[in-house]
Amino acid sequence: MPRYGALHVSPFPEVPHGLLPAKKRSKKLPLRTLTQNMQEASTQLEDSLLGKILERCGYAENHLALELSQHEVFVKKEIVDPLHSIAEMEIPEIQKQRKQLAKQVLDWDLGLPPKIDDLKEEMNEVGNKVEEYKDQLAVDMYNFMVKEGEYSKFFVTLLEAQADYHRKALAVLEKVLHELQAHQDKWVEKSTFGTSFKNT
Repeated sequence: MPRYGALHVSPFPEVPHGLLPAKKRSKKLPLRTLTQNMQEASTQLEDSLLGKILERCGYAENHLALELSQHEVFVKKEIVDPLHSIAEMEIPEIQKQRKQLAKQVLDWDLGLPPKIDDLKEEMNEVGNKVEEYKDQLAVDMYNFMVKEGEYSKFFVTLLEAQADYHRKALAVLEKVLHELQAHQDKWVEKSTFGTSFKNT
């Protein structure tokens, strides 16, 4: 087993129940394969410098995989899915209303000359449909415009989520880099003097 007890950390961070889909997703990432390879190699190298380096790098890559998975799950649920609904339902409905209105206007224009008297009743019906489609299109357009502010927030949320992911990833990297540098410094001390300065 990896030697995380001495370092007071777990190789696989605990994940809140609500984020379990992200943990499951992270297992499919190349980073997790790299993590496992590093951890397995570290157990073979025991307490050597490279063993410690691989152990901590495996820890970092595992955390990065989890952060990336949480980010992807959040983006899909909070941004991609709602925008997909808008693209698949609301916008096509507006386009449909526009086409229907254009068709009714064309029918109206073609029916005017030269038999307007004979077709008066029919044209009135077409005219009523034109007004109905105009009204419906106006309602759909108004409802869409009212929600523009709400829709724009999806893109702001996307950038905020990406910034948060990169901040967390950077924090993991900086933490582990600091630990690795400390391990290297101690190893150089022991290799050069045979013992730490603290023991002299």
